[in-house]
Amino acid sequence: MLLLSVFVSETAHAQAPPEPTIRVSAGAHLRATAGRSVGQDQDRAGFGIRRARIRFDARLEGGPGLFAQVDGSGGSVAMVDFYAYYQ
Repeated sequence: MLLLSVFVSETAHAQAPPEPTIRVSAGAHLRATAGRSVGQDQDRAGFGIRRARIRFDARLEGGPGLFAQVDGSGGSVAMVDFYAYYQ
């Protein structure tokens, strides 16, 4: 009986596992151009995205985490950063 009460007491005090935190953020490098063609007497205007990045950060409170950063520019996609860490 004593063993059962010790087990129940320890189980009641056990903490729930930490919840994961996931953060996603992004940024973009925008480009706008305007000009006039002298020979053709024509106005030009343009807008584009030169580069875009997206970042992911997933972690457990007081424990391990993962970070990744992906870059897209010039029609290609590349993994810029990827690492694991411990807080």
